[in-house]
Amino acid sequence: MELVGEFMGEDQDKSIWRYFRNHWHDWFPNLGSRSTFVKQSAALLVLIIGAYLTLSGLYLILFLIEHGFSFDTQTNFMLGLFVANSLICSGTIWLGLLLGKQI
Repeated sequence: MELVGEFMGEDQDKSIWRYFRNHWHDWFPNLGSRSTFVKQSAALLVLIIGAYLTLSGLYLILFLIEHGFSFDTQTNFMLGLFVANSLICSGTIWLGLLLGKQI
């Protein structure tokens, strides 16, 4: 719903929620209140950011290997980088779930 709303030019959660409540109620009969929608949207945004950070960490490791960093000699650096990125992503996802009251 967030992606469709943004694609349609709606940039506020309130207007996206109102549009789907008014025009797509048959498809989303359990849409719920606007405040619930906003909390879930915020949690989803944080999950998307966490997934992006995870993939970017993997990309960074592949980039380093491609540009001459040997995985055999730089194993500790690359694994440390991946672990640090994973911790940041886990913290971000946990924070998003906490903010969205999903935990």
